[in-house]
Amino acid sequence: MAISFKYWDDCLDPEDMRLMWQDPVVSKEWADAGEEQGQKVHLSRDPDGEAYLTQTEMMAVAAITIHRHFKSQLDPYMIGALSEIASGRKLFVDTYDRKTKETKVGIMQVAPEVAQWLGRELGYKSYDIEDNTNLLYWPLVNVYFGAAYAKWLFSCNDKQPEICNELTSGPESLSGTEAQLIYWDSKVSEADMDAMWKHPDVSKEWTKSGERRGNVRFSHDAKKRPYLSRVEVKAVAEIIISRHLGTRGSKPEALAALAEVCSMRFVHGVSTRTGLMGIDYPTAEWLSRQVVELQCCPIQFHKDCGYRAYTVISVDDLYNPFASMYFGASYLAWLSRYEGREQSYEFIVQAYLGGPENVSLQETGPLWNQFLEALALYHDPKNFHLCQTIYSVLHSKVVHRTVYYVPTSAARKLDGDLGNELETRAVNFLSLDIRVLPRIIYECSPMLLPNFRSTPKGSASTSNALCMNYMMRYRATGAVNPDIFWPFAPCSWNAPT
Repeated sequence: MAISFKYWDDCLDPEDMRLMWQDPVVSKEWADAGEEQGQKVHLSRDPDGEAYLTQTEMMAVAAITIHRHFKSQLDPYMIGALSEIASGRKLFVDTYDRKTKETKVGIMQVAPEVAQWLGRELGYKSYDIEDNTNLLYWPLVNVYFGAAYAKWLFSCNDKQPEICNELTSGPESLSGTEAQLIYWDSKVSEADMDAMWKHPDVSKEWTKSGERRGNVRFSHDAKKRPYLSRVEVKAVAEIIISRHLGTRGSKPEALAALAEVCSMRFVHGVSTRTGLMGIDYPTAEWLSRQVVELQCCPIQFHKDCGYRAYTVISVDDLYNPFASMYFGASYLAWLSRYEGREQSYEFIVQAYLGGPENVSLQETGPLWNQFLEALALYHDPKNFHLCQTIYSVLHSKVVHRTVYYVPTSAARKLDGDLGNELETRAVNFLSLDIRVLPRIIYECSPMLLPNFRSTPKGSASTSNALCMNYMMRYRATGAVNPDIFWPFAPCSWNAPT
């Protein structure tokens, strides 16, 4: 039986009708056409009697969908343009594709098979169409799956077409629906909100901005897109690590820097990246059921390494900053043991941002440079500048210069003039007392080596072990006290001869 609606109320939920009436442009257009709030609203029809959406109605539907599900990822004007191209904004258009042998339906011309795949595989489950594909004729349902499919297509090339930039307008012309603010409490559990309030930096920032418990607003940019402040991002990272991943070697500063690169701290992510940490639904769902095969000769068994502290039922769950941060940190931990061996920090970061199969350590890539720039935002400027200097020395093809360090002043702290002294007092590396280099590395260990402050063990920790050898060997000179770095280090360390 052919699908047909006479009124908007036949294909929209009451809440969606309320949002449509709240849009001032739509409300005026409907009132001018003789429609009244509280009464059923007629669908517009062309001279042939086919139902269609006016441009005003189409933009309102796109704005509601983007605001709910794709905020900061897709642009409503792009969705409006795609609907114009696909169907001319007509509700009941069916097109048979002979090549794919699929029938595409509705405003965005979405095939039922594609919509079902998006729900099963990519987590787009806000509307259940498995048993009722006729829901695809509902404007908001069709636009939801059309936008999800467009986002997936863009991810294939890791970029959006130029139409996104051409159609994006300023904040003054956005729909009234776009102006709604989003609150922390609508995304985050009570336990996580309580942890945020207990964080001293966050509590100070929220109190200063006039936030109250149970009603904390996200920061919003000029287009009313919610984002986290850097204080909030780092606090979320610290809470996740302390609760769930304290032994996995992740650093709050590193996670915060990855959020900066992946999503620019937007709650919903940017472009094709989902959520704060850019982790998509398939990756999060895979991490939650991760199992590792262990060979203990002659027995083979499996170890459940699933990350299930946060449940991911649909892609919308990843718009919770805590859930996104948790799965981002979990993915980072998994990458640290990629292919069964301990990986370098540079590999882990580049694999996270661009995929492990695309990493080339032969040359420093743009992703690693972006990460270092973001990392600088979360560290003391003097400390980070020192680390960048040492990093460039350690990773240069020919190590020919380093920085001179006065050992007696190093163990206490990096004071105001120390950074300048390190820059200006450069000497030839070959003539430098070798005790200086490991001392500098120690001072900057949180940024140079992710597991540096753990007792070194195994062949993968060679750099850690070598530095500890030097530290223990020169302990008697008063140049360093290894116990401040390894509280549980053995009383004696036999350095190799």
